[in-house]
Amino acid sequence: MKRILLIITFLITNYTYIIAQLYYPLVDTNKVWSHLVCVYNPSVASAPICQTDLIKFSLDTAFDNHNYKKVFQTYDSALINWSIIGYIREDSLERVYYRKKTDTSETKFYDFNIHVNDSIFISQFQGLTVDTVDNIFFANKIRKRIKLQCIPGLPSMTETWIEGIGSLYGVLNSGYACYFGAKNSLLCFKENDTVKYKDPNYSSCFFNNQYLVNTIEYRGKVLTVKIIPNPTSDNITIESHREAVIEITNIQGQLIKTLSTTGNKTNIDVSTFPSGVYVVEVKTGKGVAVSKFIKE
Repeated sequence: MKRILLIITFLITNYTYIIAQLYYPLVDTNKVWSHLVCVYNPSVASAPICQTDLIKFSLDTAFDNHNYKKVFQTYDSALINWSIIGYIREDSLERVYYRKKTDTSETKFYDFNIHVNDSIFISQFQGLTVDTVDNIFFANKIRKRIKLQCIPGLPSMTETWIEGIGSLYGVLNSGYACYFGAKNSLLCFKENDTVKYKDPNYSSCFFNNQYLVNTIEYRGKVLTVKIIPNPTSDNITIESHREAVIEITNIQGQLIKTLSTTGNKTNIDVSTFPSGVYVVEVKTGKGVAVSKFIKE
């Protein structure tokens, strides 16, 4: 019996190892990425407006002795009106290069053979360093996961790459950890016309010019977050529907305050905060709701 158990253990261990050694390419004409971007409207303090675009790769072309796939984008939920926005290729060393339609040269966008403490520069202002590399079961496969942060190292500036899928900010948003402002998310990932991943915070793979992110959509229920008074000069009360972790960041993305709450209402003293706009993330077990307030 002991011998049988040893054989089974050996097979399981080596099967996991072999699966982990497989590489799933990113550049594939059978994939479609749904990307959500939310931009805050100064006239609506508590609700950013959100829009979806979709990305796919198709058709061959060549530049400077390199073969590329054309990158197509659409804002059409019917997936009819596609436009070429760039070109992408992947080499045998698991590196992905992207070239915008208006550019004359390519940029190394991903390196899935990168190691802990290695760095990659997407552009002059987008330098990332690797924190961890591991393997997880994601989108029905065991894939390599790479966690990175922007080289300046602010606490909230982190990014995750998934092998065969790309950044969780969106496949064309590698290096987004070094930017502030709009909120970007990989909403859905489809392969062979099947949804393999969907952000659990949202009920759909497509939203068009909607005010979304001050609520969490989950299983048909909408969880709201309310901040009063807004604007404020000294205190705010955050009203939400469940236990949560609350994080407050300034408009530059720096983490200012974090706390846990066990009730529906949380009072916070912000009298020492400098005047300005602050983003509040209420993180529950079902997702993250985002709102903002103005400190006078």
